[in-house]
Amino acid sequence: MADPRFKYVQERIEQGLKGWEFTPSVEALLSQGKNRQILEDFMKPSGPEKMMICCQRSSNGKNKLNLTTGQDENLNGKCCYFTRVNPKGIDVKSFELDCAYGEIVGNPLSNFNVVVQDVFRPAIESEESFGKCPEENWKEYSGTVSKFAEMLTEAVHSLKGGIELPMPDSKYETIQPTQPAFAKAAVDSDVVTHFENIVEKWCSQIEDLLDEKQPPSKDADDSGPETGKIVQADGLYKRDI
Repeated sequence: MADPRFKYVQERIEQGLKGWEFTPSVEALLSQGKNRQILEDFMKPSGPEKMMICCQRSSNGKNKLNLTTGQDENLNGKCCYFTRVNPKGIDVKSFELDCAYGEIVGNPLSNFNVVVQDVFRPAIESEESFGKCPEENWKEYSGTVSKFAEMLTEAVHSLKGGIELPMPDSKYETIQPTQPAFAKAAVDSDVVTHFENIVEKWCSQIEDLLDEKQPPSKDADDSGPETGKIVQADGLYKRDI
């Protein structure tokens, strides 16, 4: 990694993730073929404007390092990101000025909500007017801020809890979304068994989630088993058979 721009990226990531345990190493991650291409494209004016290196908690409980443009997955660990601020690309002689670096830990939406609710919104609502802004316009602006804050809180709450459904093995991603490909997969016992197991896990997890969120019945103590009873739980419906 002789290019000083690549070395700078590696050093910033290693510094940002100091104290974290993860695999692979930063150098190994940036040297991988696909990641190396993302890194090279990021330096170009026609490439992606941002690049994110996420230290994510994997299913086995260990931290895994991956490089992304920010479109593939939600953050559950720490993220080091780079943003290209020079529309002409990142030059070898001015790379520290041509790109910006930052870090995100945990849930960025939740962190943003804290700032809006505890800092920005109280500051707006405590002012009856602002400079030369007409009172009518200021009240409209203040109301808009309050509505935005409420929507943001609802968005944060909607992301909490819930479940993460397991995805099929990556080896099945090669199945093309065409009728002939589906017909071929349907007679492959290994494929069918794998997807049946995945769907069964989905159903089990969703049933467990609905049971957790199901409000207790007022007649739970003296009513026997009921068939055809519909229970509403946070907008989801379940029919007990």
